[in-house]
Amino acid sequence: MALTAVGMSFAKRRLLRAGIILYGAKITFAKILGIGLAGLLTDLYVVSSTLLLSFCLGKALGLTPALTTLISTGSAICGCSAVAATQPIINTEAHEVAAAVCV
Repeated sequence: MALTAVGMSFAKRRLLRAGIILYGAKITFAKILGIGLAGLLTDLYVVSSTLLLSFCLGKALGLTPALTTLISTGSAICGCSAVAATQPIINTEAHEVAAAVCV
């Protein structure tokens, strides 16, 4: 059982982060420049307003701060990958990750 826990911890921390970095590497600097300032500002507005709205809704619904953070990052950024990448940073429980992914 301990060997499985070590392997899961490695996959959760190292492999997941490496996968997200490699996935993001497909977006080149030229593509980012191609959308222009208006596109970058639109992206910034959408992500920040989604984070703000999600945090406000989480507080209004009485969710824990950890669950609110997971749901907010998942909604604002890229879904399950963002939830999985945020989990080790804020040290949440597995059931909170499962709940955030289901949302």
